[in-house]
Amino acid sequence: MIKLLGMKKVLFILIVTLGLVFMAQNTYISEVFNRWLNFSFCDAPVLYRIGPVDPRFGKTKEEVTGNVQRAGQLWNDLIGRELFVYQEQARLSVSLVFDERQGSLSVINKQKEDLDTKKEELNLSATQFETKKAELETKLADLNEDVQYWNNRGGAPKKIYEDLREQQEKLQTEIASINIMADRLNLASQKINQEVDSVNHEVEKFNTLLSAKPEEGVYMAGPNKIEIYIYETDENFIHTVAHELGHALGVGHVNREDSIMYPVSSARSQATPEDLEAISVFCAKNNRLDLIKNDLKNLWYILLAELGNVVT
Repeated sequence: MIKLLGMKKVLFILIVTLGLVFMAQNTYISEVFNRWLNFSFCDAPVLYRIGPVDPRFGKTKEEVTGNVQRAGQLWNDLIGRELFVYQEQARLSVSLVFDERQGSLSVINKQKEDLDTKKEELNLSATQFETKKAELETKLADLNEDVQYWNNRGGAPKKIYEDLREQQEKLQTEIASINIMADRLNLASQKINQEVDSVNHEVEKFNTLLSAKPEEGVYMAGPNKIEIYIYETDENFIHTVAHELGHALGVGHVNREDSIMYPVSSARSQATPEDLEAISVFCAKNNRLDLIKNDLKNLWYILLAELGNVVT
């Protein structure tokens, strides 16, 4: 019986060896085996679609779709292959979810727009005021010069005197008018300063909200979806989506502040060498047997830990 088992073992080893030799000699079979043995997490692209877009963002689904596609293209261009592909029936969804953060940001943006308009109007009025003031100062200087001229000669003739008096009265009316203009400019300036204080208050409120909920967007693996909570500009939105798409693929954070995968996105975010390194490492070919061995090892450790808890 022992000899029979030994012969079976030798026969099994011989068959496996011959099989491996045959596969090594056969190019097609060898290529198939290598394709199975070696794989990359990026072999198949990540398919995504556009989910619900809250109308309070003021963005159409077409606008959002275009910018999400640009976000995916950032990665595609970086690594030179299609990592992300838009497909209407895809499982991964990208949605715009409106909450108090975007609500506060919308108030800030509206106040800033109104403030910029009023500042432009104030600057225009201030320019007009300075022009009229300069004209009035020239007229006053000319009048004083004429009055001084005739005073030095013991007085002006009646006709000239009446003309000088008329000029003086007109200038007094213009002075009163320009003083009213100055008061209005001061009042408008005060109102603008009050609005600046109001904007600053809203900014503080927004920063407080961000301290409680700092993420501009998040990828949720369970439901397989990306939710974006803040849409400040198209550029910032694209960078935020690109960051979350990176997480959806499986890429972690990098330390360079202007990188796509830096924890906080900004207007300076761009595809950097650090992003390329992160995605290249993630997309590198892996040995399936090594992966299986590593998974089994991790399962063994988990099992031992569970047994230890049971014994305890």
